[in-house]
Amino acid sequence: MAEINVVPLIDVLLVLLVIFMLISPTMSAGLHAAIPTLSGREGTAPVVVRILADGSLRLNEEPATWDSLGDRLGVIFAQRPAGSAFVQGADGTRFAEVARAIDVMHRSGIAEVGLLRPQDLQQTH
Repeated sequence: MAEINVVPLIDVLLVLLVIFMLISPTMSAGLHAAIPTLSGREGTAPVVVRILADGSLRLNEEPATWDSLGDRLGVIFAQRPAGSAFVQGADGTRFAEVARAIDVMHRSGIAEVGLLRPQDLQQTH
């Protein structure tokens, strides 16, 4: 009765396992993601741009338009040393609108933009 010798296969498997264990920590890829907090820095309230289900904008509960959003954010963040804000879209909001808001925020000089879940709409009022 002939039997297959599996010892060389186990040796190869162990060598490959060691190689992948050594290579995998150096191959980390992805985006840096900091966990945002709604508490604001240095005693200031957080800046939240909300995109409502009907497509209208709110900047800290005040109505805003796409044309005025960048200027208003620039005025707010001219007074703040730490530039971080949040974007929050209602259920059914297209991601293109969220990406547009993020783009406006970056052009206004905001370094960090956090995303809030639609469920947080009720919690932040």
